[in-house]
Amino acid sequence: MKTFSKQFAFATTLLFAIVITFSSFKTAKRNSIANGTGIADGISFSFNVVEQKDGVVVGQIQFGDQTYTASCARWFGNSAVVFTTDGHAFYLCDNKGPATDWISDPIGADCGTPVGSSDFYWLHCVSTGNIQVKE
Repeated sequence: MKTFSKQFAFATTLLFAIVITFSSFKTAKRNSIANGTGIADGISFSFNVVEQKDGVVVGQIQFGDQTYTASCARWFGNSAVVFTTDGHAFYLCDNKGPATDWISDPIGADCGTPVGSSDFYWLHCVSTGNIQVKE
């Protein structure tokens, strides 16, 4: 009986140690990104926006002759809404494959504004270049 008790105690301790070890690891969050350059409906654009592992969003968007600094973003798989420090937001869509990518005109919105793709009424088709969005 003592042998069974010792084996049971050892097995329980070992199982507990294994559970603690594996539950203490988190999967690493990769950086969400949106970048691209090109011409969409005659408007030149270039942007590089990255959400760092700590959640801070950094980057810039050049759209036509204006430059914007990213302040936050919301990621939706192959698309993103990027908010800028001066109260604007852009919709960026990476239509993987043969479909054309899209970039929107800026609209007035800040990080706290709940916006989605339907809030952007001027979507420009990318004729030259490429947009990449990875959540």
